[in-house]
Amino acid sequence: MLDSLFYNYSKVDNYYQDNYFNIWKFPAIAQKKQKRPIILNYSIMTRAYGTFGNEDSFIHYFNRHGFDVYLMDWGKDHVFSLSGWSLDDLSNALETKAVIPLLKEYKVDSLNIFGICIGGLITSHMINKGLKKDKNYAKKFTSIFK
Repeated sequence: MLDSLFYNYSKVDNYYQDNYFNIWKFPAIAQKKQKRPIILNYSIMTRAYGTFGNEDSFIHYFNRHGFDVYLMDWGKDHVFSLSGWSLDDLSNALETKAVIPLLKEYKVDSLNIFGICIGGLITSHMINKGLKKDKNYAKKFTSIFK
């Protein structure tokens, strides 16, 4: 649901898409690239425009520090395209469409995730569910800057 006015000015690739959401990849622009990407999981209700619309945004900041950024763009055409989705549905989509594939693609045992507003709730829910199955699940996520 990102408006082309905002992402046409950045290097961005559509990493994943379906009828409900997109995952956008903003590749690192620094010469020294970090080995782990960042998943930016923002609020469903607030669009991500402020997140990357200028040079002081989260995406540009992390890109300049060598991180590939994957933006969860919830809602296709409008936020109501997610009508009927539960918190479990959202956290399952985050895990199966972003976390697991990126762990495999980057050949790492942990990655970075930055949850904002409802995105933070979805992220926390996913981690708490994972901990019920695997006591080491939280180790899949690391500090952004070590």
